Formats: sequence, structure tokens, C-alpha cells
Amino acid sequence: MTNKCTLVGAGEFFAEYFKCGQEDYLIAVDGGYAYLKELGMMPHLILGDFDSMPNELRDTLFDNDIEKVQLPCEKDETDMYAALRYAINKGYFQISIYGATGGRLDHTVANFQTLLWLKEQGISAVIHDKNEEYFMLSKESMDFQPMKGRMSLFAMTPVVEGVTLSGFKYCLENGELQYNFPLGVSNEFMGTSARIQIGEGIALVMIAKE
Repeated sequence: MTNKCTLVGAGEFFAEYFKCGQEDYLIAVDGGYAYLKELGMMPHLILGDFDSMPNELRDTLFDNDIEKVQLPCEKDETDMYAALRYAINKGYFQISIYGATGGRLDHTVANFQTLLWLKEQGISAVIHDKNEEYFMLSKESMDFQPMKGRMSLFAMTPVVEGVTLSGFKYCLENGELQYNFPLGVSNEFMGTSARIQIGEGIALVMIAKE
């Protein structure tokens, strides 16, 4: 059994960039079900309050045998947060998320906060956009193969210490990021191997590939 889970939300979705392993546990988060249906893919679970689902799908939602969890419209958690908590409870700890950006900015910010919550649980999660990836790093390093594009790094805790960036246009040795100053915005890959190393604190990494 794989411990990988893929979730598809109702934000912007680019089918040509969507990847889901055959053994991945696939969750449609509310209106994300419409994207999967267009691809001819059936999720293992549909979860949400179904307020972002097209009416024609909502009207026939319970005509199939797919597992469903219907949430109330008035609640503290977002549908995405609830779906991720469900996945964790089922034992999935490698998580890919699509349809989590674009559209409503408040939900995009909420999904970044949800990435932070996941990282605090020690869970690896990546939000995938058209040609961008978003994830958290803490007390770890990540190596990148030669590539071109942008990299931005933001403190998600008051201070992020021990920040070392090598192989980028703007390098840093044992530096510090603060969450009220965007020092790490718009760095660049230089077509060579690169590395990000984070000491204390949690940082949001944004990768935009060319």
C-alpha cells in the first residue's frame, strides 16, 4: 500500500500538469470533482460542503458508489483542511495538492496556512500550480538539479535561522529571515545545482520553473 495521497481542489487546475500515481489515494475536494470527471478519473473520496460544485454534478453526486463526506457550509475548517486531516487519519503522509491556488485569494492564503499546519505535524506536502510548486522546509536541506527559474523563500515563523542558499543568483550563508520583511523574494536558479538549508523555524518555498 502506498502512503501517497493526491487532492484536487476547486481552484485553478491545469490538466496537462496533473500527476497522480495509480496507487495514490485520490480525494476530490468539493468542486475539484468536476476537474477529475473531465479527465475521466474517479476519486476514492469526495469531500466538501459542495458549494463550489457545478449544479449538474451536485444534483447527481449521490448516484454513484464513490465514498462521500458532506460537510456543513458553516464551519471553522476549510474543505481542503478537512480533507487533509481526513487523509492524515487514514495514514497518508506524502501529499500532493492541486487546485489550491488561483481563484479566491483568501482560499489560497488559507491553503498556505494549511501547508504550515501540515509541516508542524511532520508531514510532507506540496501544492502544485501550472509551473510552480509551494512547500515548507524546517530543520532540513533540499537539493535541486540544474534548472532555470525563480525561487522565493518566506519566513512562516517569526524568525527562520540558519538559512544557507547556494547555487542561486543571491547566495546566503547562515542567514536569518523574519516574517515581517520579504528578504527572500525573487531569487533565481542559475542552471547549476542548488541547495536550500534551513535551521530553526519554518520557511515557505515557492519554485517557479521556466
